[in-house]
Amino acid sequence: MEEDEAVVSGSKLTDYVGSMRATVQVLSWCWKEFVNARARGFIVHLIFWSFLGHIVSLSYPFLMGVGIDGLIRHHAATALAASAFTALAYGAGSMFEWRAGRLIELTLGENLMTLERRVNELFFSKELGLHLEEGGKLTQENMEKGVNRFNSVQHSLLFMGVDSSLSLLLSWSMLTVLSPMASLIVSVAVAGNLLVSLHLNRFITIAMDPVERRFRALARRRGERWLGVERVVTSGRALAEVREMDQEFDSMLREDRKIWLTYIRGTIPRTILSGLSVTGAGLYAGYQVWAGHMTMASLIPILTWAGIASQQMRFLARCEREINWCSPSLKSLQAALTLLTRVSEPAHAVELADAPVIVEFDNVCHSYDHARRHALGHQVDVLAGLSFKIEPGEKVALVGPSGA
Repeated sequence: MEEDEAVVSGSKLTDYVGSMRATVQVLSWCWKEFVNARARGFIVHLIFWSFLGHIVSLSYPFLMGVGIDGLIRHHAATALAASAFTALAYGAGSMFEWRAGRLIELTLGENLMTLERRVNELFFSKELGLHLEEGGKLTQENMEKGVNRFNSVQHSLLFMGVDSSLSLLLSWSMLTVLSPMASLIVSVAVAGNLLVSLHLNRFITIAMDPVERRFRALARRRGERWLGVERVVTSGRALAEVREMDQEFDSMLREDRKIWLTYIRGTIPRTILSGLSVTGAGLYAGYQVWAGHMTMASLIPILTWAGIASQQMRFLARCEREINWCSPSLKSLQAALTLLTRVSEPAHAVELADAPVIVEFDNVCHSYDHARRHALGHQVDVLAGLSFKIEPGEKVALVGPSGA
């Protein structure tokens, strides 16, 4: 029995890692296809200026603690120096924040331009037969949804992910230097949050896949009915189509809502862990002050940095939720745009002149499997040894025995 439980536990861990790998893989593909070299340069500079900005902002509580400690001890020089450095830090922080905001906008603009071009290039690179065969994937709805989800992910990462990751890393590092025990308490909470995230990521990956397939099927049906509106109306199917699609959408929406409400409930342990980490760090630092082993200059930054670390874990959880929500649509976009083409244009293809041409069929044959194959003993021949020419301006129609 213990061996069976160990196998199940190991299988779950493998699934967790596998689901995370799938998410990382699709994000890596998006990075490769939709983020060009110029945008990557902007992102490097964004990380640099954001790093400096967070170094400055995280120094505020330390300077504040030094100033308060100076006031308690009646050291005017210490208090005044802390106030002066705080003012300088605010000025520097404003400049760093401006540079980071500017780089975010430059990155977004560059990525939007690359996204538009690459989606069009990859979409139109597929031959017509592939579009007809994979009509459920290569659809306007699938492309638009994937593009919108990519924009959502990049906004989440640029406006929240980079900022929260740097803030969490730096606040944890400063805690480690100032109070290793407080840092250890926060580290336990971070590890717990990571485990919960692995579980939620796997849940979303598995649960949303069939729902996404249903959404794509409904989107394809809606697009076909809109294009064939004359046929729908003249056949008296308008009300029936509305009713059937409404019922299908209602069913999918309830399933989708059920999944995401379950996800939201699963984030409660992360919130509890974050609160416990701040409480634990605060109790430890307070005891050290009570025992005379720590001054206010250390207490204030410990409490502030622990609170910042806890807050950034919540922000990263929101960013993760956004990525999880967008991931199925991005995977669908990747699956469509990475379909292998079976027909490719030669490197030195001959371009036809912009003039009337002669179209010639020379011994063209075509056959396919049909229910009558068992009775006939062979495939059904549609065309057999067909040869003819179509002169410029001439119209030719092929009519079979049934008139089709």
